[in-house]
This record gives sequence, structure tokens and C-alpha cells, in this order.
Amino acid sequence: MIGVIAWAIVESENGNSLFMHLLAALPILSERPTTFMSDRDKGLMDAEALLPLCICRAYCCFHLKENFTTKSSRTLADIFWQTARSPIAYLYNYYMNTLHQINPTAAAYLRNIPSQF
Repeated sequence: MIGVIAWAIVESENGNSLFMHLLAALPILSERPTTFMSDRDKGLMDAEALLPLCICRAYCCFHLKENFTTKSSRTLADIFWQTARSPIAYLYNYYMNTLHQINPTAAAYLRNIPSQF
């Protein structure tokens, strides 16, 4: 199995530019199953439609946690990680319900992040 890790330096977090350069530099990305991990930046999310179907989209939990705690409270970082690392649906639902009891707005923020693409 071949593994590729890529970074791109572009003029801004404009997904169109990033993906155009990335696919030009690594045409194999259009041919093989690949995972694209992002921080959910609006420019990147808008441009994900340009990615070939064989590319799986994923979000970086570190960046999700940073955005989550910035929008809600740094004190919720632990429950974010418990939720994100839940190995089974029962635990995920338990932590989401706990979060909802603590801060319904924070729970809604997490629920609005797509879990599948």
C-alpha cells in the first residue's frame, strides 16, 4: 500500500485553488481511494464538491474541538473528546445527551456536523 501525505501552500484558504494544485501535483488522488482531512474551513467545505468520488472526506477532531470550545466554552473540551472517541453508538449518545443537558447550543453545534458525506 502506498501512503501519501501532502501539504499545499496557496494564496488563501480557497478550496478551489488548493484542490486544483493538489490534484495537479498528485493525479493518483483521482485514481485511488484517498482520505482528505480538513478543518471544516468554509472555503474548503464549499470546494469539496470538486473532489473525485474516490476521496473520502474527514474532519480533524483537534480543529473541531478548537472551533467547538471557541463557540461554546473551553470547559467542554473533555466532553467533546469523550464524545468524539466513543467506540460505540450507545456511548456517543450518552455523551451527546450529557452535553445537551449542560449546554444545548453546544450539543446542537456538534449534531449539525455531518457524520457521513
